[in-house]
Amino acid sequence: MTKQMALEFAPLGVRLRGVAPTFVPTEGNMAAAAARSLNEESDAAAVLTNSLIARMGPPDDIGRVVLFYASDSPSFITDSTRLADAGQMI
Repeated sequence: MTKQMALEFAPLGVRLRGVAPTFVPTEGNMAAAAARSLNEESDAAAVLTNSLIARMGPPDDIGRVVLFYASDSPSFITDSTRLADAGQMI
């Protein structure tokens, strides 16, 4: 989706960037896990098992990635989606 939108909006000077976060223990995610009859420990264990850095990230970790992408620092980046997944996709 970011690639298609980048193609459409590039002539207008708009750069498109996406962030794909991993499981983050927010109030909403914990409620969804509870609705599936799972508990915090099982969700946390699944994330920690697949994470290269062996920790769950607080929402602030994802927020920092979004803040970087929203800043002028990556001014030469468009049509890109950044994984914020603690290395789970490696």
